[in-house]
Amino acid sequence: MRRYYPGYLEFFESQILQNGMADCLEKYVFSTEANQPGVEMFGRFFSGLVHPMIHFGHGAEFELPGLAAEGLAMTALTKNMCGGLFKPSFFTQETPADPQLHALSVAARILKDPELGYGKGADPNSNARFQDAIKRSGERLSTYFRQWSPEGSFEAKHEELVWLVSALYGFSGWRKDEEFKANFFTLHLVTSSLFISSIHTLLPPKSQALLLRGFLATALTYWVGHGRRDFTIQDFFAEDVHALITPPHTDPKPAKDALDATHLHQNPWFAILQSALNHPDEHLLKIQRSFAHYAALYGTREKGCLAQTELLEAADIDGTLFLRLASLTGKAKAWVREGEPSHDAQWNRRY
Repeated sequence: MRRYYPGYLEFFESQILQNGMADCLEKYVFSTEANQPGVEMFGRFFSGLVHPMIHFGHGAEFELPGLAAEGLAMTALTKNMCGGLFKPSFFTQETPADPQLHALSVAARILKDPELGYGKGADPNSNARFQDAIKRSGERLSTYFRQWSPEGSFEAKHEELVWLVSALYGFSGWRKDEEFKANFFTLHLVTSSLFISSIHTLLPPKSQALLLRGFLATALTYWVGHGRRDFTIQDFFAEDVHALITPPHTDPKPAKDALDATHLHQNPWFAILQSALNHPDEHLLKIQRSFAHYAALYGTREKGCLAQTELLEAADIDGTLFLRLASLTGKAKAWVREGEPSHDAQWNRRY
């Protein structure tokens, strides 16, 4: 397929320069014509561990036409792994959805379904667990996805998806008194969620709804495909947030006239991001950037902000989630800038 990439890239570059990102995205990914049998660009957009969406989203966020063209070329050449999720009925949404149902409540309902648990929702020994989840459980999963509505405030719906993917990545990988499992697959749900806003602004209302629904379905299917790990939220937040692990450092020695000689590390984000900038694995920088952005948006949310959801122990969740996960992820991947070798700090690929 690589030999075709330059041609697709040149084509999409010319199309974006002539017609703009918004028109090209709608025409070549979201339109009815782009989703005829055998074409199915919407499914391709969310396939390949959502890399087509990530690349296009980078281009949209930073207004880089060439990078957006790369995303569309990648979409065209990526095998549609989502075919069983995005059938023709997906695009019409015949079943009325509940506008009040939170994305975390959808996850809670999936958690309660014994047919979607470990070894049932997908084959844990498969090398294509996402596809296996669709093959085994696609119809069952779709009944849950259809319950969620993208209608309403975009900011509120986007925030729902942010909490969702952060929970799937963070709570699935955490167990008390065990090393944090920073999962390579669910991390891409976090990093791709960062671009939903930039892509959403380019689309007409009908396609905006498809974008949100498609992302929810993709995220939850990856979770089920990788074992649908349960959550121990209360124990997670029982850990002292003030004892968060940050990169090793040597304290400075303030001069006598320094305004504050005692609180030398008031913002842990400085050290976490500085360390990530020097890490050889670019995925770490991407996920730490995502968590830092979400902490800026939602970091002051207090306990109880998600108590209305159906997720067990959700009342214990607060805005420190993003800083906690950044700290755990940084430790799992090693503080390379500060001297820790990274060769033994690989992403978890199987819980």
